[in-house]
Formats: sequence, C-alpha cells, structure tokens
Amino acid sequence: MGQLKSGFGVLAALAVAASLQACGTPQPRERIVLQPVDLMLNDAPKVIDRKLTGATLGFAFKVTNPNATSVTLERMNLNATINDKALGANNAAPAVRIGPNETVIVQIKYDVSFISGGMAIVEAVTSQNAAVAVDGTAKVSNADNRFDADPLEHPFQIK
Repeated sequence: MGQLKSGFGVLAALAVAASLQACGTPQPRERIVLQPVDLMLNDAPKVIDRKLTGATLGFAFKVTNPNATSVTLERMNLNATINDKALGANNAAPAVRIGPNETVIVQIKYDVSFISGGMAIVEAVTSQNAAVAVDGTAKVSNADNRFDADPLEHPFQIK
C-alpha cells in the first residue's frame, strides 16, 4: 500500500512539473523587419516663440506607417533650411505611437539662433514666402508585443 501511495505521488509530481513547464515556456514571437515610415511636411513651419537670441519654429510632419504592426516614432534628428539658409541641427523625441497603415501629424519644435541668420528666417516664415527643406534620420521601434523586431533608424529627405 505504501508503494502505491508513493507511486501516485511521483505521478502527481510529474504531472504538475509537465503542466508548469508547458505554461512557463513562452511561445516565440514572429520576427518581422520594420519598414521606414514616410515623412512629409504637413504645413509650412510657424513661428511659435521669439526671444532676444532666437526663435522656436513649429514643424508639422505627416508621418505614415507602412507596416502591418504599430510602431513608435522614438526620435528624429533634423537639419532644416529655409530659403537655402541652414537652421542648424535639432533633435526631437516625440514618442508617438502610429498604428498599422495609419497617418498621424507629429508636431516638432525647432529652435533657431538669430546668430545663424534666424531673423531672416523668421521673416520668411512670417511672410509665407519660405522654401523649406528638411533632412535627417527617424528612429522607429516595434510597438506591438505580438512581434519581435529590431528598431530601425533610417534617413529621410523632404524638399
């Protein structure tokens, strides 16, 4: 009788271990490769703030996610020119989630120093007579836990 009880105990322990192992083993997620997001200027930049030493411009980017999964636009490194005058480099970390095949408007603040010709740029933006070009890099990452994907940092150019 003692051997029968210990036999059931061993079977019960094996059953519990097997069920825990089945539950504890995570299923591998499908691996995908992220495609670059598409960036365009939605509107001409606007003067948000003027100070003694510079100004802050607001850029509205139209960002389209061509992926079949949600992504997060983590970072943008920007170099802009207005009427062929360089504004200097700016970095932004919008942390915007964009659904699959979705387009969103992302507002970015861009600081301009008057030392680098900023006043002429502010006048061009204010008069609506501005030829704007922006280039740089955009970093996106997977925002959907169902998939496994490496972050993607890709160049873009808007003329």
